[in-house]
Amino acid sequence: MTVALSPVRGAVVAQPEIPDSLLRGGEVGAGLAVRPTAAGATRVVAPLEGTLLRARPDQLVIRTPEGRGLWLGVGVGAERLAGYAALCHRGPGEQVGAGDTLVSVDFRALAEAGAEPLCPVLLLDARPEAIELLAEPGDALEPGDALFRTTGR
Repeated sequence: MTVALSPVRGAVVAQPEIPDSLLRGGEVGAGLAVRPTAAGATRVVAPLEGTLLRARPDQLVIRTPEGRGLWLGVGVGAERLAGYAALCHRGPGEQVGAGDTLVSVDFRALAEAGAEPLCPVLLLDARPEAIELLAEPGDALEPGDALFRTTGR
């Protein structure tokens, strides 16, 4: 089983509350989101170990050692913005460990540009029963605190 960890300090947001219909509705996968408490510059860290398949300032995909994909968003709606305050520190094909810095982002600038400062963490192509929640909506988390684990279903 794989445990996905919080990528930032913040409050847990339930998947149905994510302001994007594809993410909210489960078409992408199952998981949770974290609303960062820091308004300014923030490090977004890897929620688990694995291999980066995609690495952009607004979204990353990590292949777990079990071969599953985990999608990490850095701001909802950020993909539509040009020149927002984010920098990706790692590239596709790189191995990452849980807690490694992936992106530096200014969530205040992101919000001012029209994106929602939120970090969804979703197990790709997974139904809700494929994960067990280890954090509840509203919980305050630190980077590295457990969000959910895979159930093998």
